[in-house]
Amino acid sequence: MKSIIIGQYLPGTSFLYRMDPRSKLYILFILMVTAFTIQEFPVMVGLLVVVLLSLQIGGISIKRVIRGLKPVLVLLMFTFSFQIMFIKTFDQFYNH
Repeated sequence: MKSIIIGQYLPGTSFLYRMDPRSKLYILFILMVTAFTIQEFPVMVGLLVVVLLSLQIGGISIKRVIRGLKPVLVLLMFTFSFQIMFIKTFDQFYNH
């Protein structure tokens, strides 16, 4: 059970740890919906920056997040591929 990292509690004292749990769930829901409805490549990059900054503020190691995502890596790559293929504005980067 220790090999599963997703959902494990990490003790900490940053601003994110002191936030109301309902607020964190609400923000997570908004980020998830946004990630699946983005239509423009620059906005995807911006959302990635927001997530990375949130991890930095929360004091959570990016290596730990990557280790936690290994069990769902195939699903993430599948979703990423479809997102890239069906973004209309991404074609503009290839056509110039």
